Formats: sequence, structure tokens, C-alpha cells
Amino acid sequence: MNPPTTLFSHFICFCRSHLLICIVGVVLSVATTKALADETRPYWSTEIKFGQFHPVLEEWDKFYDDDYMKQYSVALAYKILRQLEIGLEASYLSLNGRGVLPLNNQVGGEIDYTLVPVSAYVTLRAIFSESQLIVPYIGGGMTRTSYKQKVNEGETSKGKTNGVYYKAGIQFLLDRLDIGSANALQRDFGIDNTYLIFEFSKITAEIDDVLGNEVDLGGKNYFFGLLFEL
Repeated sequence: MNPPTTLFSHFICFCRSHLLICIVGVVLSVATTKALADETRPYWSTEIKFGQFHPVLEEWDKFYDDDYMKQYSVALAYKILRQLEIGLEASYLSLNGRGVLPLNNQVGGEIDYTLVPVSAYVTLRAIFSESQLIVPYIGGGMTRTSYKQKVNEGETSKGKTNGVYYKAGIQFLLDRLDIGSANALQRDFGIDNTYLIFEFSKITAEIDDVLGNEVDLGGKNYFFGLLFEL
């Protein structure tokens, strides 16, 4: 047996075994780091939004005193990735007025007009850091809108229709403005991040009126509100 050859063989085996240990260590380290990151990042978010809904119905301002409806919305989303989330949003809009009924073009008395859109959506957020101050986003999906038009001492028109929903906006991270309050929210309520939202959205909700003409009950929305990440 050649001693130098045997020594060299032992050296090669030693290097291989330690290289394997190093590779396993690196893989476990990366996996552990990723697992910890996944455990600490938010997975859910909820929104509370207030805004104005501007219908696309022609001559809406002649039907009612205001050319918009107040809109109240809540949303819940699950974050598949930090930049990608899916969610549901529900809104409520109601307005009382007097004038031409927008669904049948007849003169009516006191009118109670209500819309309740429910949307399923996907949102893409341009976020690359947990401390990022401004986060722009876009999204879209499908909407199921319930509508009702009730005339005092008269008939009620109601129904449901499908439509398209899309949105774009900006989120401002409030945690950086008051770190103490942010830590208290996280400790007491499990809220990781709080954002101030400014959003534009649009929905379509097409139906046929009593004359068979196509009418779009949708419109444009202008929102502000708060988003909480959990």
C-alpha cells in the first residue's frame, strides 16, 4: 500500500464529508430563515373605507339633489405573497330623493335607492420592504350588485346583476409616524401594520329597464380609509 495515496484518499473523504455538512447547514439555514420570515410577515388584512360613488347614469343629478352617493365599504384579504392578495369587499350605498326614477324613466315621489355591491378581487402591491412608506397597488375582479328602488306608496324595483370591478390606489404606512402606538397595536391586538388608503375604483352593473334598454348602475368610486395587516 502506498501511504501518500492512502493519506490523500482520507483527505478527499474528509473534504467531501465536511462539504456535505456545509451544504446541509446552508440549506437548513436558508429554510429556517424563510420559515421565520413567513411566520412574522402578515397574512391577512382588513379595510374600512368611506367614499363617494358617482353613477354613470345619464342626468343623475337631475334625478337627485346630489350627483353622488355616500359609500361605506369593508374588505378582507389573504396575502398569498407579500405583493399578491385575494379578497372580498362589500359596500353599502343609499340615497333618498325626488324626481325621475332612473330605472324606468317615470316621475315619482319620494325615492329610496339602494346599492349593495359585493366584489371578489385580486390585488398587486408594489411593496419591497416592511418599512416602505408608500405602497402603490392595483387590482380587479368580479362584482355581484344588489339594487333596490322603492317609491313611497308605489312599486319597488329590485334585483341582482354581475359586473366588473377594478381599482388603483396608494397606501401610506402610519407606523413610521408613531412607532409607540404601532407597537401597542401589535402587542394588544395583533395588528402588524396600519395604512392610510386613498383609492379610485370603478364597477359595472348592467341591467335592462322596463323598456328593454340597457342601463348601467355602476360608476366611479373615490375612497379614503384604513387598512390593518394581521
